[in-house]
Amino acid sequence: MESAEVAILLISKDFLVSPFIRRDEVPKLLERRQNEGVRVIPLFVRPCAWKAIPWLAAIQGRPKDAIPLSGGTEHRIENDLAELVLEIHEFLQARNPRMPQPLVSETRPARLSKLGGSPAQPLPIRPPKPGKKIVHEKTGIELVFVPGGEYTLGAEGLANASPVHVVRLSPFWIGKVPVTNKQYALFLNANPKAEKPDFWRDSSFNKPRQPVVGVSWAEAQAFCRWAELQLPSEAQWEAAARGTDGRRFPWGNEEPSSQHANFGSAIGRTMPVGAHPLGQGPFGTLDQAGNVAEWCKDVWDHEAYQKRGFYKLDPVVTKGDYRGRPVRGSDWCSHALFMAAAFRTFGMTSYQNAGRVGFRCLLPFRSKP
Repeated sequence: MESAEVAILLISKDFLVSPFIRRDEVPKLLERRQNEGVRVIPLFVRPCAWKAIPWLAAIQGRPKDAIPLSGGTEHRIENDLAELVLEIHEFLQARNPRMPQPLVSETRPARLSKLGGSPAQPLPIRPPKPGKKIVHEKTGIELVFVPGGEYTLGAEGLANASPVHVVRLSPFWIGKVPVTNKQYALFLNANPKAEKPDFWRDSSFNKPRQPVVGVSWAEAQAFCRWAELQLPSEAQWEAAARGTDGRRFPWGNEEPSSQHANFGSAIGRTMPVGAHPLGQGPFGTLDQAGNVAEWCKDVWDHEAYQKRGFYKLDPVVTKGDYRGRPVRGSDWCSHALFMAAAFRTFGMTSYQNAGRVGFRCLLPFRSKP
Protein backbone atom coordinates (compact mmCIF):
# COMPACT_ATOMS: atom_id res chain seq x y z
CA MET A 1 0.00 0.00 0.00
CA GLU A 2 2.78 2.44 0.85
CA SER A 3 5.23 1.56 -1.91
CA ALA A 4 3.30 -0.14 -4.73
CA GLU A 5 3.23 1.58 -8.12
CA VAL A 6 0.12 -0.31 -9.26
CA ALA A 7 -2.94 -1.28 -7.21
CA ILE A 8 -5.54 -3.72 -8.57
CA LEU A 9 -8.92 -3.50 -6.83
CA LEU A 10 -11.00 -6.68 -7.07
CA ILE A 11 -14.49 -5.21 -7.41
CA SER A 12 -17.42 -7.20 -6.06
CA LYS A 13 -20.29 -6.66 -3.60
CA ASP A 14 -17.99 -7.70 -0.76
CA PHE A 15 -15.51 -5.01 -1.79
CA LEU A 16 -18.15 -2.28 -1.88
CA VAL A 17 -19.64 -3.05 1.53
CA SER A 18 -16.35 -3.50 3.43
CA PRO A 19 -15.93 -0.67 5.98
CA PHE A 20 -12.18 -1.36 6.23
CA ILE A 21 -11.67 -1.00 2.48
CA ARG A 22 -13.89 2.07 2.29
CA ARG A 23 -12.40 3.78 5.34
CA ASP A 24 -8.73 2.71 5.43
CA GLU A 25 -7.52 1.43 2.09
CA VAL A 26 -9.28 3.35 -0.67
CA PRO A 27 -8.55 6.90 0.65
CA LYS A 28 -4.83 6.11 0.90
CA LEU A 29 -4.71 4.72 -2.62
CA LEU A 30 -6.64 7.64 -4.10
CA GLU A 31 -4.34 10.09 -2.34
CA ARG A 32 -1.27 8.35 -3.75
CA ARG A 33 -2.96 8.22 -7.17
CA GLN A 34 -3.39 11.99 -7.12
CA ASN A 35 -0.04 12.93 -5.60
CA GLU A 36 2.32 10.23 -6.88
CA GLY A 37 0.70 8.94 -10.06
CA VAL A 38 0.07 5.46 -8.71
CA ARG A 39 -2.01 3.46 -11.19
CA VAL A 40 -5.26 2.27 -9.57
CA ILE A 41 -7.05 -0.35 -11.66
CA PRO A 42 -10.54 -1.58 -10.70
CA LEU A 43 -10.93 -5.17 -11.90
CA PHE A 44 -14.60 -6.24 -12.09
CA VAL A 45 -14.79 -9.72 -10.61
CA ARG A 46 -18.52 -10.17 -9.92
CA PRO A 47 -21.65 -8.13 -10.76
CA CYS A 48 -22.34 -5.29 -8.31
CA ALA A 49 -23.64 -1.72 -8.24
CA TRP A 50 -20.23 -0.15 -8.77
CA LYS A 51 -21.60 2.75 -10.87
CA ALA A 52 -23.21 4.16 -7.71
CA ILE A 53 -19.75 4.84 -6.24
CA PRO A 54 -18.58 8.22 -7.68
CA TRP A 55 -14.83 7.68 -7.34
CA LEU A 56 -15.10 4.18 -8.82
CA ALA A 57 -17.22 5.31 -11.76
CA ALA A 58 -14.61 7.98 -12.52
CA ILE A 59 -11.77 5.47 -12.98
CA GLN A 60 -11.51 3.28 -16.07
CA GLY A 61 -11.96 -0.29 -14.91
CA ARG A 62 -10.97 -3.59 -16.51
CA PRO A 63 -12.27 -5.30 -18.55
CA LYS A 64 -13.03 -2.12 -20.43
CA ASP A 65 -16.57 -3.24 -21.32
CA ALA A 66 -17.17 -3.73 -17.55
CA ILE A 67 -18.41 -7.30 -18.01
CA PRO A 68 -17.25 -9.03 -14.80
CA LEU A 69 -14.78 -11.88 -15.04
CA SER A 70 -17.34 -14.22 -13.51
CA GLY A 71 -19.51 -13.74 -16.58
CA GLY A 72 -16.86 -14.63 -19.15
CA THR A 73 -15.61 -17.84 -20.67
CA GLU A 74 -12.27 -19.32 -19.67
CA HIS A 75 -10.66 -18.02 -22.84
CA ARG A 76 -12.10 -14.55 -22.43
CA ILE A 77 -10.85 -14.38 -18.85
CA GLU A 78 -7.41 -15.49 -20.03
CA ASN A 79 -7.31 -12.77 -22.69
CA ASP A 80 -8.60 -10.07 -20.32
CA LEU A 81 -5.96 -10.89 -17.73
CA ALA A 82 -3.19 -11.05 -20.34
CA GLU A 83 -4.15 -7.56 -21.54
CA LEU A 84 -4.03 -6.35 -17.95
CA VAL A 85 -0.53 -7.81 -17.48
CA LEU A 86 0.74 -6.04 -20.61
CA GLU A 87 -0.90 -2.76 -19.61
CA ILE A 88 0.78 -2.89 -16.20
CA HIS A 89 4.12 -3.68 -17.83
CA GLU A 90 3.88 -0.68 -20.16
CA PHE A 91 2.96 1.59 -17.25
CA LEU A 92 5.84 0.39 -15.08
CA GLN A 93 8.31 0.67 -17.91
CA ALA A 94 7.27 4.27 -18.55
CA ARG A 95 7.94 5.05 -14.88
CA ASN A 96 11.10 2.95 -14.68
CA PRO A 97 13.04 3.13 -17.96
CA ARG A 98 15.76 0.87 -16.53
CA MET A 99 13.33 -1.91 -15.71
CA PRO A 100 14.62 -5.17 -17.26
CA GLN A 101 13.10 -5.94 -20.65
CA PRO A 102 10.65 -7.44 -21.12
CA LEU A 103 8.53 -8.31 -18.11
CA VAL A 104 6.70 -11.05 -20.04
CA SER A 105 9.53 -12.28 -22.25
CA GLU A 106 9.55 -15.71 -20.60
CA THR A 107 6.12 -16.99 -21.55
CA ARG A 108 4.10 -20.04 -22.21
CA PRO A 109 3.47 -20.71 -25.93
CA ALA A 110 0.54 -18.66 -27.17
CA ARG A 111 -2.67 -20.62 -27.72
CA LEU A 112 -5.38 -19.89 -30.27
CA SER A 113 -8.31 -18.07 -28.76
CA LYS A 114 -11.67 -19.71 -29.44
CA LEU A 115 -13.19 -16.24 -29.62
CA GLY A 116 -11.39 -15.05 -32.71
CA GLY A 117 -8.96 -17.72 -33.83
CA SER A 118 -5.94 -15.46 -33.23
CA PRO A 119 -3.22 -16.25 -30.69
CA ALA A 120 -4.03 -15.18 -27.17
CA GLN A 121 -1.61 -12.81 -25.44
CA PRO A 122 1.20 -14.78 -23.74
CA LEU A 123 0.97 -15.13 -19.98
CA PRO A 124 3.99 -14.91 -17.65
CA ILE A 125 5.43 -18.15 -16.40
CA ARG A 126 5.83 -18.79 -12.69
CA PRO A 127 9.11 -17.77 -11.05
CA PRO A 128 11.74 -20.50 -10.73
CA LYS A 129 11.68 -22.77 -7.72
CA PRO A 130 13.73 -21.53 -4.74
CA GLY A 131 17.31 -22.66 -5.11
CA LYS A 132 17.15 -23.23 -8.88
CA LYS A 133 20.63 -22.91 -10.39
CA ILE A 134 21.84 -21.09 -13.49
CA VAL A 135 25.34 -20.37 -14.77
CA HIS A 136 26.41 -16.85 -15.69
CA GLU A 137 27.80 -17.18 -19.20
CA LYS A 138 30.51 -14.50 -19.05
CA THR A 139 32.13 -15.62 -15.80
CA GLY A 140 30.96 -19.17 -15.13
CA ILE A 141 29.55 -18.04 -11.78
CA GLU A 142 26.83 -20.38 -10.53
CA LEU A 143 23.79 -18.50 -9.22
CA VAL A 144 20.86 -19.74 -7.14
CA PHE A 145 17.36 -18.28 -7.09
CA VAL A 146 16.02 -16.49 -4.00
CA PRO A 147 12.28 -15.83 -4.22
CA GLY A 148 10.71 -12.48 -3.45
CA GLY A 149 8.73 -12.03 -0.25
CA GLU A 150 9.06 -11.14 3.42
CA TYR A 151 12.24 -11.95 5.33
CA THR A 152 13.01 -11.56 9.03
CA LEU A 153 16.42 -9.97 9.58
CA GLY A 154 18.49 -8.95 12.57
CA ALA A 155 19.07 -10.51 15.98
CA GLU A 156 18.82 -9.24 19.51
CA GLY A 157 22.10 -9.16 21.40
CA LEU A 158 24.32 -8.70 18.33
CA ALA A 159 26.07 -5.35 17.95
CA ASN A 160 24.60 -3.27 15.10
CA ALA A 161 22.05 -6.01 14.26
CA SER A 162 19.01 -5.12 16.36
CA PRO A 163 16.11 -4.86 16.36
CA VAL A 164 14.69 -7.92 14.61
CA HIS A 165 12.61 -6.60 11.72
CA VAL A 166 10.92 -7.61 8.49
CA VAL A 167 11.79 -6.52 4.95
CA ARG A 168 10.13 -7.28 1.65
CA LEU A 169 12.48 -8.19 -1.19
CA SER A 170 12.06 -8.61 -4.91
CA PRO A 171 13.32 -11.96 -6.26
CA PHE A 172 16.97 -12.28 -7.27
CA TRP A 173 19.77 -14.67 -8.19
CA ILE A 174 22.84 -14.77 -5.95
CA GLY A 175 26.21 -16.45 -6.28
CA LYS A 176 26.23 -19.93 -4.82
CA VAL A 177 29.77 -19.28 -3.57
CA PRO A 178 32.09 -16.26 -3.44
CA VAL A 179 33.95 -15.20 -6.58
CA THR A 180 37.03 -17.38 -7.09
CA ASN A 181 40.55 -16.53 -8.22
CA LYS A 182 39.80 -18.30 -11.51
CA GLN A 183 36.79 -16.10 -12.15
CA TYR A 184 38.58 -12.93 -11.07
CA ALA A 185 41.41 -13.78 -13.49
CA LEU A 186 38.92 -13.42 -16.36
CA PHE A 187 38.35 -9.83 -15.26
CA LEU A 188 42.09 -9.13 -15.02
CA ASN A 189 42.70 -10.58 -18.48
CA ALA A 190 39.97 -8.38 -19.95
CA ASN A 191 41.24 -5.30 -18.08
CA PRO A 192 45.05 -5.23 -18.31
CA LYS A 193 45.27 -1.95 -16.38
CA ALA A 194 43.46 -3.35 -13.35
CA GLU A 195 45.70 -4.00 -10.37
CA LYS A 196 46.14 -7.55 -9.17
CA PRO A 197 44.73 -8.12 -5.68
CA ASP A 198 46.93 -8.41 -2.64
CA PHE A 199 47.81 -12.07 -2.03
CA TRP A 200 47.51 -12.79 -5.78
CA ARG A 201 50.98 -14.34 -5.65
CA ASP A 202 50.61 -15.79 -2.16
CA SER A 203 50.45 -19.59 -2.43
CA SER A 204 48.22 -19.76 0.65
CA PHE A 205 45.45 -17.81 -1.11
CA ASN A 206 45.91 -17.94 -4.90
CA LYS A 207 44.64 -21.38 -5.95
CA PRO A 208 41.99 -21.25 -8.71
CA ARG A 209 39.15 -22.57 -6.52
CA GLN A 210 39.97 -20.41 -3.51
CA PRO A 211 37.90 -17.24 -3.09
CA VAL A 212 39.62 -14.11 -4.33
CA VAL A 213 40.86 -11.97 -1.41
CA GLY A 214 42.82 -8.74 -1.14
CA VAL A 215 40.23 -6.81 -3.17
CA SER A 216 38.90 -3.46 -2.03
CA TRP A 217 35.21 -2.59 -2.21
CA ALA A 218 35.87 -0.51 -5.33
CA GLU A 219 37.66 -3.42 -7.01
CA ALA A 220 34.76 -5.73 -6.20
CA GLN A 221 32.43 -3.14 -7.74
CA ALA A 222 34.64 -2.93 -10.85
CA PHE A 223 34.42 -6.70 -11.31
CA CYS A 224 30.62 -6.58 -11.00
CA ARG A 225 30.33 -3.77 -13.56
CA TRP A 226 32.50 -5.70 -16.02
CA ALA A 227 30.48 -8.87 -15.45
CA GLU A 228 27.13 -6.98 -15.64
CA LEU A 229 26.30 -8.19 -12.15
CA GLN A 230 25.93 -6.45 -8.78
CA LEU A 231 27.08 -6.67 -5.22
CA PRO A 232 24.19 -7.76 -2.99
CA SER A 233 22.66 -5.38 -0.50
CA GLU A 234 22.94 -6.32 3.16
CA ALA A 235 19.26 -7.29 3.16
CA GLN A 236 19.65 -9.53 0.11
CA TRP A 237 22.78 -11.15 1.52
CA GLU A 238 21.16 -11.90 4.88
CA ALA A 239 17.90 -13.12 3.30
CA ALA A 240 19.85 -15.59 1.16
CA ALA A 241 21.67 -16.82 4.27
CA ARG A 242 18.64 -17.12 6.56
CA GLY A 243 15.64 -17.91 4.35
CA THR A 244 12.12 -17.34 5.60
CA ASP A 245 12.50 -19.08 8.96
CA GLY A 246 14.95 -16.56 10.45
CA ARG A 247 17.51 -19.24 11.28
CA ARG A 248 20.61 -18.24 13.20
CA PHE A 249 23.19 -19.74 10.83
CA PRO A 250 22.87 -20.58 7.12
CA TRP A 251 22.54 -24.31 7.92
CA GLY A 252 20.06 -23.82 10.79
CA ASN A 253 20.41 -23.27 14.52
CA GLU A 254 23.03 -25.91 15.33
CA GLU A 255 26.24 -24.46 16.77
CA PRO A 256 29.11 -24.10 14.24
CA SER A 257 31.56 -26.95 13.81
CA SER A 258 34.42 -27.78 11.47
CA GLN A 259 31.86 -29.70 9.39
CA HIS A 260 29.89 -26.51 8.72
CA ALA A 261 32.57 -23.93 7.97
CA ASN A 262 36.21 -22.87 7.95
CA PHE A 263 36.65 -20.61 11.00
CA GLY A 264 38.67 -20.08 14.17
CA SER A 265 42.03 -20.26 12.34
CA ALA A 266 41.70 -24.04 12.29
CA ILE A 267 43.22 -24.20 8.79
CA GLY A 268 45.11 -20.90 8.81
CA ARG A 269 43.97 -19.86 5.33
CA THR A 270 40.99 -19.94 2.99
CA MET A 271 39.66 -23.24 1.69
CA PRO A 272 38.39 -23.92 -1.85
CA VAL A 273 34.85 -22.57 -2.18
CA GLY A 274 32.10 -25.06 -1.38
CA ALA A 275 34.38 -27.25 0.74
CA HIS A 276 31.78 -27.45 3.55
CA PRO A 277 28.52 -28.75 2.04
CA LEU A 278 26.96 -29.18 5.52
CA GLY A 279 27.07 -25.39 5.80
CA GLN A 280 24.61 -24.98 2.93
CA GLY A 281 22.03 -22.23 3.27
CA PRO A 282 18.27 -22.50 2.70
CA PHE A 283 18.53 -21.72 -1.03
CA GLY A 284 21.74 -23.61 -1.73
CA THR A 285 24.40 -20.98 -1.03
CA LEU A 286 27.69 -22.10 0.52
CA ASP A 287 30.35 -20.28 2.55
CA GLN A 288 28.03 -17.59 3.92
CA ALA A 289 29.66 -18.31 7.27
CA GLY A 290 33.41 -18.77 7.50
CA ASN A 291 36.13 -18.85 4.83
CA VAL A 292 35.78 -15.19 3.71
CA ALA A 293 33.57 -12.32 4.77
CA GLU A 294 31.94 -10.50 1.84
CA TRP A 295 31.47 -6.92 0.66
CA CYS A 296 27.93 -5.55 0.26
CA LYS A 297 26.93 -2.50 -1.76
CA ASP A 298 25.32 -0.42 1.02
CA VAL A 299 26.96 2.53 2.73
CA TRP A 300 27.88 1.56 6.29
CA ASP A 301 25.54 2.76 9.03
CA HIS A 302 25.75 1.00 12.40
CA GLU A 303 22.18 2.14 13.13
CA ALA A 304 20.74 0.92 9.82
CA TYR A 305 18.57 -1.76 11.43
CA GLN A 306 17.28 0.68 14.04
CA LYS A 307 16.20 3.09 11.31
CA ARG A 308 14.66 0.56 8.96
CA GLY A 309 11.25 -0.21 10.45
CA PHE A 310 9.00 -3.03 9.26
CA TYR A 311 8.13 -4.09 5.70
CA LYS A 312 10.74 -1.95 4.00
CA LEU A 313 10.85 -2.77 0.27
CA ASP A 314 14.29 -3.70 -1.16
CA PRO A 315 16.23 -1.58 1.37
CA VAL A 316 19.69 -0.27 0.51
CA VAL A 317 21.52 2.13 2.83
CA THR A 318 22.70 5.17 0.85
CA LYS A 319 23.62 7.54 3.70
CA GLY A 320 26.20 7.01 6.40
CA ASP A 321 29.98 6.70 6.60
CA TYR A 322 31.10 6.56 2.97
CA ARG A 323 34.56 5.52 4.09
CA GLY A 324 33.15 2.17 5.14
CA ARG A 325 31.05 -0.54 3.53
CA PRO A 326 29.40 -3.54 5.19
CA VAL A 327 31.11 -6.91 5.13
CA ARG A 328 28.83 -9.83 5.94
CA GLY A 329 29.55 -13.35 7.02
CA SER A 330 32.67 -14.33 8.90
CA ASP A 331 36.08 -15.54 7.74
CA TRP A 332 38.64 -18.28 8.25
CA CYS A 333 39.99 -16.78 11.46
CA SER A 334 36.69 -15.56 12.97
CA HIS A 335 35.52 -16.73 16.39
CA ALA A 336 32.35 -18.81 16.48
CA LEU A 337 30.55 -15.87 18.14
CA PHE A 338 30.70 -14.01 14.82
CA MET A 339 29.34 -16.81 12.64
CA ALA A 340 25.66 -15.79 12.97
CA ALA A 341 24.14 -14.75 9.65
CA ALA A 342 22.80 -11.53 11.23
CA PHE A 343 26.27 -10.40 12.36
CA ARG A 344 27.17 -7.02 10.88
CA THR A 345 30.50 -5.25 10.64
CA PHE A 346 32.31 -3.08 8.11
CA GLY A 347 35.57 -2.53 6.26
CA MET A 348 37.14 0.67 5.00
CA THR A 349 36.58 0.98 1.26
CA SER A 350 40.30 1.08 0.54
CA TYR A 351 41.10 -1.76 2.94
CA GLN A 352 42.32 -4.94 1.31
CA ASN A 353 41.58 -7.03 4.35
CA ALA A 354 44.58 -9.26 5.12
CA GLY A 355 43.20 -12.16 3.12
CA ARG A 356 39.90 -12.23 4.98
CA VAL A 357 37.32 -10.48 2.73
CA GLY A 358 36.01 -11.42 -0.70
CA PHE A 359 32.63 -10.99 -2.38
CA ARG A 360 29.84 -12.77 -4.19
CA CYS A 361 27.67 -11.42 -6.99
CA LEU A 362 23.95 -10.88 -7.52
CA LEU A 363 21.76 -10.82 -10.62
CA PRO A 364 18.31 -9.21 -10.47
CA PHE A 365 15.50 -11.53 -11.50
CA ARG A 366 14.39 -11.21 -15.15
CA SER A 367 17.88 -10.23 -16.30
CA LYS A 368 19.56 -12.63 -18.68
CA PRO A 369 22.05 -15.00 -17.01
